[in-house]
Amino acid sequence: MTFLEILNMVRDTANTVNPTGTFVHGRNSDVAMAFGDPMPLIVLYPFEQRDDEDNITSEADLTIGFYELDQGEQDTKIHEAQAVRMDNLCREFKDQLKTDFENEFTYRSNPRRGALGTGIIQGLIGFALELSITTSFDEC
Repeated sequence: MTFLEILNMVRDTANTVNPTGTFVHGRNSDVAMAFGDPMPLIVLYPFEQRDDEDNITSEADLTIGFYELDQGEQDTKIHEAQAVRMDNLCREFKDQLKTDFENEFTYRSNPRRGALGTGIIQGLIGFALELSITTSFDEC
């Protein structure tokens, strides 16, 4: 898969599981520009692809963030509830990605999920999904 095909695969999945939220691809500064957009926010961070020498397969390590606004409450229960909602969205995304694109990629290792605390991106709280995938090049 090309860079654009991977980007579109993630974007399409994000739009399916989060139709009233926002999808962004980019760095933290790009994410900051989406603060006024509808939440939850799904972010595909920049990634590189490693092609094999015969240009048959390509590997990529993807990091995808799932965020809500942190209202600044210093309440553990509120942050826990936000993390749970973003973990649920993360799981839904992972399941939908596999359902819609099961023949487009394989996992090189098991997907990893983890809570993101406050301060990762100021004003947001959420979860991250890390995927190590292998894709094939399409025939020309």
